[in-house]
Amino acid sequence: ILLSELALHGNFHELSEPLFLRRDHPLTSTRANVTTGERAAWFDPRLNKDKFHMVRWRWAVEYSRAIRRAKTGAGEGLRCYRHLGKWLRWNRNHLAHEIGRAVSQRFSQTR
Repeated sequence: ILLSELALHGNFHELSEPLFLRRDHPLTSTRANVTTGERAAWFDPRLNKDKFHMVRWRWAVEYSRAIRRAKTGAGEGLRCYRHLGKWLRWNRNHLAHEIGRAVSQRFSQTR
């Protein structure tokens, strides 16, 4: 989402020297925090790691906010939202699963 938003604000320039090193080891955030709840709590400790988090829906909201914040013309903004619509279609199974899990969790709490 960060790179998408940066791209909406201007051009990228490739440098010949590496400025970023991706370390891969057993304790990286994605390996040490296997579930989406654990990862969400790792990124934001205020969150409950045992609660189900609607991660892809959050991404959709954040992509939409990034498009809205960008200083683009109406045509470019419309193209961005159209691409977001494609992303939503590509991720529809995951999005539907998240809704199902959230509804299931909500009903199990009320019993």
